[in-house]
Amino acid sequence: MGIADSLDCNPCFNGSIVSVPAMPVIMLVSIPVLGGIYLLMTAVCGKRR
Repeated sequence: MGIADSLDCNPCFNGSIVSVPAMPVIMLVSIPVLGGIYLLMTAVCGKRR
């Protein structure tokens, strides 16, 4: 994997390039998951104070 692959915006998972229709699905799933983790962490840390 060289510089040309990274500049072409070809995201790879486990050595295979992610298809274009899968890219928005990954974003739509990862945003709520990461938001939930953030809310959980702030709730747990807020109770400790």
